[in-house]
Amino acid sequence: MVGPRSLPAATSQVEKVLEQCEKNSITTVSFPAIGTG
Repeated sequence: MVGPRSLPAATSQVEKVLEQCEKNSITTVSFPAIGTG
């Protein structure tokens, strides 16, 4: 598996992405739903 393996780790990464979006005035972002079951 590549990337975070726990919910807190994944949540942290999402927060980092959203912070970067805000910092760079990006108004849209998408998160792929890969491996959802």
